[in-house]
Amino acid sequence: MGFGLLLIGYFAVYFMTMNPVGSFIRLAGYCLITYASVKLRKYHRSFSYLTVLSVVMLAVSAVLVVADVSGYLYNGLILDTLLISESQKMVVGYVDQGLSFFFQTAMLYGIRCIARETEIKKISTNAIRNFIFVCFYYFVYLLRFVPFSGIRAVQMELTVIAWVSYFVWIFLNIFLLFSCYSHICDEGDTEMTRTPSRFDFINRFRAEFDRREEKAMRESAEYRQEKRKKRRKGS
Repeated sequence: MGFGLLLIGYFAVYFMTMNPVGSFIRLAGYCLITYASVKLRKYHRSFSYLTVLSVVMLAVSAVLVVADVSGYLYNGLILDTLLISESQKMVVGYVDQGLSFFFQTAMLYGIRCIARETEIKKISTNAIRNFIFVCFYYFVYLLRFVPFSGIRAVQMELTVIAWVSYFVWIFLNIFLLFSCYSHICDEGDTEMTRTPSRFDFINRFRAEFDRREEKAMRESAEYRQEKRKKRRKGS
């Protein structure tokens, strides 16, 4: 359906980029996210915003890749000048930080919309919760730049709070995407057969995962059915 690819791409962008080739991994991650958003848009039009923002983030990531490659070539004395200067790269970084807010918003909006349509209340509620955490992070992040003496006095504390809240909403979004992958699926996906693995422990893991997924889907269906009954009684 697309949530699995979205989860992998999101994980790659936010957890696998703190290394010398991080910009390349980030680019690959946004490629996966863009492809996933296109697939998800077929199921709900609200993911159109995510598709647009994914393409924008993909373009920014490409610029960062060019900056890193030119930096490697410059340090290796192959290039005489940097294709993208350090100051320009810093500006791109700030632009990326701002666009990331709209990207998170578009992703959570799409998840909330499709969760409401499929009547999975928990995922819909968690999407709002995660958005609040994202807003809190950006509020603290921007607060650090306010030129007041009182804020400068707690600059270190605000930096720590910003970092903690940053990782909190990333983890929350990872769990939310996994919930979407587990509980929101195309009806055709449930009819697909899976080729058994040669390794017993993988088959046992799959069986346990399928058991939990089936239980969660059954509970979700029962909840939706009960909700419909209450609506009929109230009408």
